[in-house]
Amino acid sequence: MHWSWTYSDQCIVFGMALNGRGYIGLAFGYYAELLGPGGKLVFKEPTRGIAYTVGVSDNNDVVIGTEGDWIQYFTPNGSLKWEYKAAGAIVSVDISKDGKTVVAGDSSGYVYLFRDGKLVWRKKLGGYVWSVDLFKDRIAVGVDYNVTALDLSGNVIFSRKYGGYTRKVIGSDRGIYVLVAAKNGSWSEVKRIGWDGKEFWSRHFNNLIRSIDSDGKNVAVAGDIGYLVLLSSNGSTIYKVPFLVSTLQVSTAGGYLLAGGAREAIFIAPNGSVLWNERFNWSVRNVAISRDASFLVVGYGYHSIENCQEAINALMLRGTVTTTRAPTKPPSTYRGCPS
Repeated sequence: MHWSWTYSDQCIVFGMALNGRGYIGLAFGYYAELLGPGGKLVFKEPTRGIAYTVGVSDNNDVVIGTEGDWIQYFTPNGSLKWEYKAAGAIVSVDISKDGKTVVAGDSSGYVYLFRDGKLVWRKKLGGYVWSVDLFKDRIAVGVDYNVTALDLSGNVIFSRKYGGYTRKVIGSDRGIYVLVAAKNGSWSEVKRIGWDGKEFWSRHFNNLIRSIDSDGKNVAVAGDIGYLVLLSSNGSTIYKVPFLVSTLQVSTAGGYLLAGGAREAIFIAPNGSVLWNERFNWSVRNVAISRDASFLVVGYGYHSIENCQEAINALMLRGTVTTTRAPTKPPSTYRGCPS
């Protein structure tokens, strides 16, 4: 495989987000990082604790949630514009395309909404927020065993309880795609429900589904089930491809599917054929496809108490980009590996 560019740094990537301009936001160990379309490091700034989750606007504003209970907002040049101390570790964040609105959820069950850097409201919905997703004028929340939808004023549109943890929610014009997983990982379900709480369909899977992703139309499903599946918006199977490793993350756009786990990543075409299946020296932890399906990224690395490293590989699927190999020497500000 000839990658368009590679970037690497010490520590590991806990979160990765792509925007519509080809920039990549990274929650990279104890740092917030932003990469340009050619792999150039735009900025690298320290965070208050481990950077656990990230969002990036189309203006290249970066929001980071840390395990140290902080929400931090960085401008496109890396300046810290504002920060907020939350009630618990920040598990999930999202940011509007224009960068003006930020939503976050924490490990103590609170959801927060900020506008132009000011806290508009915070609302306690349960004990643990698994996932938040900002979609137009609504917010989807996976909290404990519930799927909850809020408006931008913090009013509850609906709340629906399920028999497992609501590990992931993705808002769309077609409603909310939801991943529900048993506490012991023995089963999982993927659902589509409306913004009024009505369930359109549900697909049951034996064992643990670790990741879902949607481009607003189809939904990709991956985990410990021995295969990858792309479902249509009505819940029917578009294709199903064997993949025998425990899959940590999946991404989809335009019918393409990218997934990674163990030391492998696989890329599947809209007709279900395997375009490539690549092996790496380290564990594949992060994958993403741009929403216009013009490029993809794969993150892989290793972790120990003494040392850790992660690399980001990018592949252009169409269009052109200036090929760049970013510096791979560890920075002098290296702060060690998270334990």
